[in-house]
Amino acid sequence: MQGCREEAGDREIGLFYSFKYAKYQCRNIMIIKCKKCAHILSETESGYILSVHNENAAGENEDGEICETVAENAEVFIHEDHLPEWVRAEVEESQWTKGKLKCPKCGLKVGSFDFVSGTRCKCALNSVLPSVHFIRSKVDVKS
Repeated sequence: MQGCREEAGDREIGLFYSFKYAKYQCRNIMIIKCKKCAHILSETESGYILSVHNENAAGENEDGEICETVAENAEVFIHEDHLPEWVRAEVEESQWTKGKLKCPKCGLKVGSFDFVSGTRCKCALNSVLPSVHFIRSKVDVKS
């Protein structure tokens, strides 16, 4: 943790240090904001942002083919055990079935969830995609 504090010390504001900056740098937080109103939808550790399935860095599946879902890069999947509080409330209100995620501030549809049927990947593996996702064209993702 000492390295984190030293890094935050470089961003001194008056007598106060930006420990919020240090938190993001040390824990590698991904910030997801609504593209319409810039409301912060999620501050999630990057380890809880999921890939479509177990692909290598090039986005190839086990057969060496490029996965169409990975190539589209249209969604940001979030681990269901680490959902933001407002998303968890929406999921619980729907009794863990399926529904849409709307920005709490402006009401723009920013994603959805499906714990019932599950959406399938478009590649040859045809695996079930993670249940909760944000639509990449509706959100800004920063790490």
